[in-house]
Amino acid sequence: MVIKFRAWDKKKKDMLNGQTLEELLLTSVNGNFKPKTKLDKELKIMQYTGLKDKNGKEIYEGDVVTRGRNLGGQEQEHHIVIFDYDFLSFLDRTPENIIEVIGNIYENSELLDNK
Repeated sequence: MVIKFRAWDKKKKDMLNGQTLEELLLTSVNGNFKPKTKLDKELKIMQYTGLKDKNGKEIYEGDVVTRGRNLGGQEQEHHIVIFDYDFLSFLDRTPENIIEVIGNIYENSELLDNK
């Protein structure tokens, strides 16, 4: 599994995508690396789970996913991805063809209402 990360910039309200923590957190100035930001105050780091949804989209911590199909007008269950052994097991046991990333907890908080 490739270890990838992304980060939510709390100040800018923007998702930063990067392949490595270094790409997210450090900037190179004359060959020397300097921090871009104060990690704990400005960024919320989320790790890639190593799994993809039914559309081939990478699933990260903080993503909101649906499981199952919308049959008979029933609402689909929404789940928040967290690095917890049981939840990742849930993702592993669920066929990829029925899991779909529909947003994340930072950019799409409305998905969490009444769920």
